[in-house]
Amino acid sequence: MSSSVLNVEKLSIAYDGKRGWQSAVDGVSLTVAEGEALGLVGESGSGKSSVAMAILRYLP
Repeated sequence: MSSSVLNVEKLSIAYDGKRGWQSAVDGVSLTVAEGEALGLVGESGSGKSSVAMAILRYLP
């Protein structure tokens, strides 16, 4: 049985802009097991980079 090396539950990200707070990601959950690869796929502007930046703790 592989152990989990990454576990994200109910990740939500919003950015403060000219029109107030805009949701970029809402309720994303994922688990990556040891030895497993995960790819984030989605349309432009769907929040893939925001999810990656949050996982890496690059967002304030």
